[in-house]
Amino acid sequence: TAGNINPATAGNERWASTVIDNSSAPVALSEPVLHQVQSLVRRRGGMAANSGLAHWTTYALENDYGTRILSPDKRFPNTTTLAGGYTALTFAGRPIMVDKDCLPGHWWMLTMPDLYCYNQGGFYWMDRDNMFLRIKDQMGWEATLLFYSNMGTPRRNVHGVIRGLQEPYRVDQFN
Repeated sequence: TAGNINPATAGNERWASTVIDNSSAPVALSEPVLHQVQSLVRRRGGMAANSGLAHWTTYALENDYGTRILSPDKRFPNTTTLAGGYTALTFAGRPIMVDKDCLPGHWWMLTMPDLYCYNQGGFYWMDRDNMFLRIKDQMGWEATLLFYSNMGTPRRNVHGVIRGLQEPYRVDQFN
């Protein structure tokens, strides 16, 4: 329940996020599953085709999408350039971004214009002990800059997730 709206209550279902949960029997990543969730997110949120939807997943699932699902004739034209000069694969014209901290087996579809950073205050230096500390065995100093905030959304129904996707490998097994 958020904001006194419980999507499990009859009549409030339209506020729920789209969740496809395959956790009991993980499935392989496929285009039909991605299309299904993307379509549900757009329909439930009443969103236009150019809604700002973006995909977030793990390195393993992004690699699986790029090597197994995309055919060779689609692989390289199917990219986009992100802020900062990064290049990303796309699905249905929307970027696929990778986050090393994304939960394994999860594929998130987030509507970027509906995500907000709620600040708890400004930036400040942590100065409990000493603001600047000398770096051992180097000519340099270090300090810690703090910033507290929360990510939030006023519209849960414009976001979705697929849980329980089979990861072809675990990234941490190579560390």
